[in-house]
Amino acid sequence: MGPSAIVLSSLDLFFTHDSGTVFFDGGEEVSLSCPENPDGKFLERIAPVICKKRKFLKGYDDAAVEEKVKGREWSGILGLGSGMTPKGDDFLLGYSLFSREKSFMYFFGSADFGSRTNLLASFFLEFARNKKVTQSVADFAEGRNARLLEEGASSGLYTAWGILEGCDIVVS
Repeated sequence: MGPSAIVLSSLDLFFTHDSGTVFFDGGEEVSLSCPENPDGKFLERIAPVICKKRKFLKGYDDAAVEEKVKGREWSGILGLGSGMTPKGDDFLLGYSLFSREKSFMYFFGSADFGSRTNLLASFFLEFARNKKVTQSVADFAEGRNARLLEEGASSGLYTAWGILEGCDIVVS
């Protein structure tokens, strides 16, 4: 059983992973099976941009995050990396929105974020667990714009990478 609701800053958005249907507070219905723009290629077009930005920003901790992601070592990703919110946590936040991987869903549903990462990251992860995201994350996830990529030193970029991986779009 997947998540049941995402709450945006001032707009409630309800969906189920099974149907991919999204219901906005105002009654508007949108598909959220995986992000797409009108031509259906938003994420496919943005993936190379994310890849280039990640290579440009590569730091000492990036290889460790990538290795843990490839190995699906969810617990090892939590709190891993530099930044006000660690890169691993940013990835997990994005990945949590679309992943149906059972091992991940179990980990994310039961993780004690407060003891494994900093206060700010824990705050955002707890909100993500309850399907609450910022407007920029929702805009990216709905294929409206890529402003998320400009957030923080690397937070938006790693969150976007998590969204892409959660939708099974490879970013290498």
